Amino acid sequence: MNRPSLKLPDRFVPAAHQPISATVPSAIVQEVRKLTGKRGFSRFVATALAHELQRRAMDEFLAHAEATSPVSGDDLQRAATLLTT
Repeated sequence: MNRPSLKLPDRFVPAAHQPISATVPSAIVQEVRKLTGKRGFSRFVATALAHELQRRAMDEFLAHAEATSPVSGDDLQRAATLLTT
């Protein structure tokens, strides 16, 4: 079984851009626009998507680690601290 990577694959690192269309709740759009203004919305969305991909990679990595070697309570606490800072 291969160990999942925590590194975000290069194909997800923002370089080339592609327009997309997404339906998002109005309240979320309004809050993001307050934070980003007119010119930062796309960057905010790209960053949020990249963070979600990293979070899912971390979930996969931790599931793999737990399946192959039980994780101690101290290790779980350290991981939780890293994820919330």
